Amino acid sequence: MSLLSAIAGVIDLDYKPHLGKKLDYGIGICGAGFIVRACHIPAYKKAGFNVVGICSRTKAKAERLAQEFNIPKVYNSFEEMCSDSKVEVVDLAYPPHEQLELVRVATKYKKHILCQKPFATSYSEAKEMVKLADEAGVKLAVNQNMRYDPAMRSVKTLINKGYLGKFMIAVFHLFSPGHWQTFLKDYDRLVILNLSVHHLDIFRFLFGEPESLYALAGGYGLAELHAAAYEAYDAEKLKGLRFKGEIIASYTLKYKDDAIAIGIDDGFSWTDDKHMHWRIEGTEGIVKGTIGWPRATNDTLSFYSKKLGDSWISPTMQDWSWFPDAFIGTMGQLLRAIEEDREPEISGKDNLKTMALIEACYKSIKERRAVAPEEIIG
Repeated sequence: MSLLSAIAGVIDLDYKPHLGKKLDYGIGICGAGFIVRACHIPAYKKAGFNVVGICSRTKAKAERLAQEFNIPKVYNSFEEMCSDSKVEVVDLAYPPHEQLELVRVATKYKKHILCQKPFATSYSEAKEMVKLADEAGVKLAVNQNMRYDPAMRSVKTLINKGYLGKFMIAVFHLFSPGHWQTFLKDYDRLVILNLSVHHLDIFRFLFGEPESLYALAGGYGLAELHAAAYEAYDAEKLKGLRFKGEIIASYTLKYKDDAIAIGIDDGFSWTDDKHMHWRIEGTEGIVKGTIGWPRATNDTLSFYSKKLGDSWISPTMQDWSWFPDAFIGTMGQLLRAIEEDREPEISGKDNLKTMALIEACYKSIKERRAVAPEEIIG
């Protein structure tokens, strides 16, 4: 049963992305790793987007994906891909510390850009990329794909329609061994930059801009102790690697009228009991559920509203998922922005505010105090 049919006659949760009319912009993908194979390309194929080429640091990987997904062209370099007039949009699936240089190349060739998240390793790098895109006159978006998770889109609809009333408190709790890719071993910033970025951004999407936040972190240097529990990675390859950054974090965002949003991200969790659950309360309603990641299951969602009677509504969500379907939304909103000549919904400029929250978290940890985003933005 679909989400919409499950609550027919009650409310349309409007959880799927609204695509534009023009879907055939030429897309060139930069990267050929797991996330490209499992999410980017399958989502684009499902939506009918036009992937015209691919490149990667290792050309053989790009060639394998091109053959598997019938992608017309494999490029020798990112610059060669950008020089192709058939490529109108570049999709960057590279680590954050490499995105600035890729954006320099893409803007030189006047290509529209979808950056991977996190947008950058620092607020200053993110600001530089926004400046480059502005000067080149191209659209720049960030792949904050949790904004297109079906449960989160549904929550946004419930909030917009007033079914929750005035927002009071939200709690998001993640238990999962992190994606400790080997390049992260040299990062001083780990969980907040690479996992909490989802939740900080979704708090902004749902509740707006906070007045301040307070953050704590721990587990520095312990990531190798639980690497073997995460089956997507080779434990032998990771053995002995020490990660500098934090692997446990919590953060509390304070909004006007004393509403708060709390995130707890447990990247140390080493058992198979990995999951994410969340709960949001307002003066008129409550909504709660789980996210299908990291267990590759469907989201769950239950909500209660005084406006809808004295009962909980628990729709099933079998026809849409965070991975890979949300990637239709992130690329789709960029293509629609190009077509309509406006800012993308998840623009680089908007994401500067998410990057400011990340910076504020690290500043709060260092200085042991609440930090206002304005301290970062200036």
